[in-house]
Amino acid sequence: MSSTIQAFRYALEASFLIDSENATILTGSIQNLVCKYDYESKHMPIIYLSLRIADRLYDSMVRNIDKGSISLTLYKFIQNESIMVQKEIYFRSLFSYFIPQQMTFDDETKPKNDVLQADKDRAYKTCTIGLFDMTLVNNNARYINLLFRNSDMLSIVHYCTSHMNMVIEPFKDHEKLDFCFTPPNLTINKLLQYLNSVHSFYNTGFRYFNEFKRSYLLSTSGNPVNVSDENYDTVILRIMDSQEYATKIMSMEIDRTQRAYIMYIDMEYVDLRIDHLKDKQYQKIIGVDTMGETIERDLNIPTHEENTEKIWYDRIMNGNMSYINTIKDNIESSSVILNIVKGEIDSSIISPNKEYLIKNPDNYKEYNGRYILAYKRELFVRQSDTFALNTVFGLRRIMD
Repeated sequence: MSSTIQAFRYALEASFLIDSENATILTGSIQNLVCKYDYESKHMPIIYLSLRIADRLYDSMVRNIDKGSISLTLYKFIQNESIMVQKEIYFRSLFSYFIPQQMTFDDETKPKNDVLQADKDRAYKTCTIGLFDMTLVNNNARYINLLFRNSDMLSIVHYCTSHMNMVIEPFKDHEKLDFCFTPPNLTINKLLQYLNSVHSFYNTGFRYFNEFKRSYLLSTSGNPVNVSDENYDTVILRIMDSQEYATKIMSMEIDRTQRAYIMYIDMEYVDLRIDHLKDKQYQKIIGVDTMGETIERDLNIPTHEENTEKIWYDRIMNGNMSYINTIKDNIESSSVILNIVKGEIDSSIISPNKEYLIKNPDNYKEYNGRYILAYKRELFVRQSDTFALNTVFGLRRIMD
């Protein structure tokens, strides 16, 4: 039994804050908004906001880039004719900002006559500004310098991240550590990297990412991790020929029998990338610790039978031999990637804690299986007085 999730529309509210002043950025001035989530290389999203604003406001933003901030709220709702239904906040926060393009401003802050004033009020600047959520930045900048005794790694991580709303995949073990020292001047993302080098969290690598509602600490195994306010933790993507009727379904379905979200994807909007060169560089890795002990792992990547065996050597610190799994995962991570474009879905469902199952057409069925979310792009485009969402996301194949 399944049902279709209704497509959402979106609305934006924004203002520029400097000292005690609050300058509203008119909704009509917002051209589009892009949210970038890079789950494998970053630890928080970056937002790009495209604006057409008065020169005076732009000048003030450039002059005060070190102390100004942007307040931004994104709402999602179902539009029933002209009425907003089930309106809720998608995210709301205060952001620091940067301007990617060359910054220039008008030195003429006080026009000499009314004609100049009128000209300046009518002048507009088209620009793009980048935004970082200040709450996420401050949460990650928490420094912890402590000595833990007779504790396990999960308890240590819980303590160090207790100020955040964390979703943590269970660790591989609860082995007691006699001592564990957390060095000073490490941000949370750097601290987690250090702790994982002392005693690996998982039998694979790990990913740490802060979204607006919650933060994630997950393995790279692609296992589903349940979150209390989500219906299911599996997403099934059926990639189909363009002639199939199901590909015309713009949203997604909830399948209560399979306990999963279902998406039908037109194969024209899918890009399959396979790295056939990686196995020409190496097919095996060997880790060596400070005592000369070794551990080896074969790489699970597309291979050519005629290639001779090539080996990657790496040094393992702190006797943490299972850290080689992190190295192995980093090498395998880009061997098979699916890039997908889908319109009018609830993009909040596309999150890193979910399991992604791909079902391809018969001529590509060898690439069926489990995938992990590598990145997501949310593009909110103005359509009249509201915004429509297109989502681009990348899935990396799990080499079981």
